Amino acid sequence: MAGTRSTRTTPLSPATKKARKGVVHGYATQLNNIYDTNPNKLQPHGALRDMVAGAKRMHPWISKSQICCTSVRLRKKLKSNLTILADVTIATNNTTANDDTTVSPPHITTCRNGGRPIGSTNKKKESLEEKKMHAKDEIAIRLKTAKKTLSTQKYLAKGSYNRIHEDVAEEFNLLDTNFEVSIRTVASRLRRGTPKGKTKTGPDSPASSIEPVMLQFAKWKQEANQSLKPSEGLVFPSSLRQNKTKIMRIRE
Repeated sequence: MAGTRSTRTTPLSPATKKARKGVVHGYATQLNNIYDTNPNKLQPHGALRDMVAGAKRMHPWISKSQICCTSVRLRKKLKSNLTILADVTIATNNTTANDDTTVSPPHITTCRNGGRPIGSTNKKKESLEEKKMHAKDEIAIRLKTAKKTLSTQKYLAKGSYNRIHEDVAEEFNLLDTNFEVSIRTVASRLRRGTPKGKTKTGPDSPASSIEPVMLQFAKWKQEANQSLKPSEGLVFPSSLRQNKTKIMRIRE
């Protein structure tokens, strides 16, 4: 029995992708030059077919759609830059005619002006996680309030938790997200007596009183471009614990 042929392919490296992009860019530029040399700005019959056939002899992976899409993208980018240049020229001529001062044209870039601002995706993700955290706290608080209102019944009515969950998700605009809180999580919070999930375990840290001072000292060292030596990191906390007057002075 003949074995089946595997369709699994090895992913291309970044260098290979960059090289292939340059090859496609070159053929697309040649195609645009053929457009420009034609008086009617039309593609001669069979020009693209012959170009793809010749390219496949050297680069078997290349396709007709790659060359066409890159050609269209380059022509749109060139048209956009020419429009900007024409608008700048008109504005400069008008300004020069009305005033002796000249306005230098802005820098024309071939980069794409789309996309989100830098950092907006992370901020949106952080705001969504914070919203989910507040919604989880609200579910626990409402479930605790509903249990307090019970008079004779020992348990809540069937489906009460699901209704609370849906109401909170709707109020916080989380219906379209994968927001889901298990009833075990909320029940565990209520057993601990911390609906908001903030709990304290163990005794206070011996360094809790000097941690803000140590943090401020580290920030001052960083602002002064001075690294905190390991010896200073050991001696300074010990001196703060022994001398409380020094802590008060630093806080002042």
